[in-house]
Amino acid sequence: MTAAYAVHYLNGIVSPANAAYNADELTYQMKSAGAQAIFTCIPLLENALAAAKACNIPEKHIYILEIPDSYTGGVKTPYKTVSQMIEEGRGLAPIESLKWEKGQGDKQAAFLCYSSGTSGLPKGVMISHRNCIHNVMQITLHEAASRAGGAPDGGPRQAVGLGLLPQSHIYGLVVISLATTARGDEVIILPKFEMVSYLTAIMKFKINTLFLVPPIIIAMI
Repeated sequence: MTAAYAVHYLNGIVSPANAAYNADELTYQMKSAGAQAIFTCIPLLENALAAAKACNIPEKHIYILEIPDSYTGGVKTPYKTVSQMIEEGRGLAPIESLKWEKGQGDKQAAFLCYSSGTSGLPKGVMISHRNCIHNVMQITLHEAASRAGGAPDGGPRQAVGLGLLPQSHIYGLVVISLATTARGDEVIILPKFEMVSYLTAIMKFKINTLFLVPPIIIAMI
């Protein structure tokens, strides 16, 4: 979400892709969306490089989202990481704020998500900034009631959510990651579902909000 927020701050659009896509499927989405850069991670790098080449995206516009070495085997690449971008940014002048016209958020896309392609090829679905803002407001109002009691020590209670579902899907993208972080709460991101790491994360990070789908609940039972 940090990278997505940065793209939005530059008046750009984010098109999240399914991590299970092969190179051809990713190429299709990138060409359809008109992608000019790609953020990926080590386990998905091979497909990303093939798609970037097919879309004529230069290597300097390929960036790495870091994940723990336990998922990458400690592999290093020549591509710039998000951490490196952050360090470079520390010495740069502040970016001028966007000057939007009234109502621009209603019509301007924040995300371009691709459908599952029930009929034919996947289709781009524009999610406006207004869509996202309304979802954040809806979820915030819903959470307010459950937080009314506060924390056991009497202080405010911060939610710690589980970010396990795919962020290429609107539920994982907006309802979990965007809405939770926009409220100042935490999201613990897991690359995939594994029962042991899933349960361990709940205990270690004291996760108190679970966003799940039926197969995970069945597995728990």
